[in-house]
Amino acid sequence: MKIALITGEYWPYIRGGCGISATLLVRQLRKEGILVDVYVFDKKHPPILTDNGSTVYYDVKNDKLWPIANLQVVKTLWKALTEYDTVHVYSTIRMSALGFLRKTVLKIPVVATLNGEEAACINNQRFIKENCKICNTSRAFYCASERAKKVEELYVPAPILATYFIIQRKLAQKLDRYFALSSIIKNLYVYCGFPEDKVTVIPNMYDPVFLKRLDQANVERTDEKIVILYAGRLVKEKGIEDLIKAFSIVKSNKTELWIAGSGTEEKKLKEIARGIKNKVIKFLGFVSLNDIPNIYKMAHIFVHPAKWPEPFSRNILEAMLAELAIVASDSGASSEVLGDAGIIYKTGSIHELAKKLEMLINDEKMRNELGKKARKKALKNFSSATVTQQIINEYRNLCL
Repeated sequence: MKIALITGEYWPYIRGGCGISATLLVRQLRKEGILVDVYVFDKKHPPILTDNGSTVYYDVKNDKLWPIANLQVVKTLWKALTEYDTVHVYSTIRMSALGFLRKTVLKIPVVATLNGEEAACINNQRFIKENCKICNTSRAFYCASERAKKVEELYVPAPILATYFIIQRKLAQKLDRYFALSSIIKNLYVYCGFPEDKVTVIPNMYDPVFLKRLDQANVERTDEKIVILYAGRLVKEKGIEDLIKAFSIVKSNKTELWIAGSGTEEKKLKEIARGIKNKVIKFLGFVSLNDIPNIYKMAHIFVHPAKWPEPFSRNILEAMLAELAIVASDSGASSEVLGDAGIIYKTGSIHELAKKLEMLINDEKMRNELGKKARKKALKNFSSATVTQQIINEYRNLCL
């Protein structure tokens, strides 16, 4: 079997969860003896050649320009992709390009991993607030007008934004199979017109290298201070401001809040933290993949306060492996991923989050029980071998 994988980031130039997940999938596929060539639309770098596939990088000036990004894929790969048994797109903003190619020159199956809402939903904040059950043309135009009011890097008038979005969504619906990271992201795509019988839930996988580094980390938790940890991008939809405000009203004085990561909200969050007296809030900045296991090992509680329908947080998966007691909002897949191995609170409810934190701060037994249960679940359900085998089975079924 010969696979082409298309992604927006890949090893060794990884910025976030997408790059990690795509890299893990390719490594495991190659380990299983499958030849995989990777096409990365990120920055131009020298190609990487191995015995079981190559990696080629293409320079992308601005991923905000979706039409240009999709045209680049069509122009660059329309001939090359005909040589494969299956094409796997690991970039939701490029799904429409593959939909176009599938209906024109490609006679082979094309699958996509749904690791974001971009190809289906034009305004995820409305999806959260209204729990949309259907998305038609009029709703798309309304959501486009709402989104156009926001301050973004690139302003596009609402009619143009909505028209392009509707066209690209129609094209993205032409693929052969979709792998949703969770039920929440599957439902979002189905509500937006994607065929339900073609959407299969296949979760994220943990990184075995991360697990090894975690188990080898030469640090220990101490009970001198209960460390509450957030790790991830510092952007509005992640809800870190809610976490800081909740921490500010926690009664216990034997706690610290550690915030690991960087992003557009960093300056604002630091200003909010400076206004909170008698509380220790540490901003750790960007922490490398080599060093982050040490941070997890020193923490006691992990909080994921997302305010958008996150498909499957890789940070939650890492916290599960680290045996942390986890508190997460009910937005996105957190409750599905954690089950009874974590604590869920209503998104945006600062006082409820504070109460959950106080409960865990004061109950060491509960923290330990939740942490052990979370690690056991992660090891059982989200290993790279287990998850990749599900994807291989889908490839084979499509190639029959």
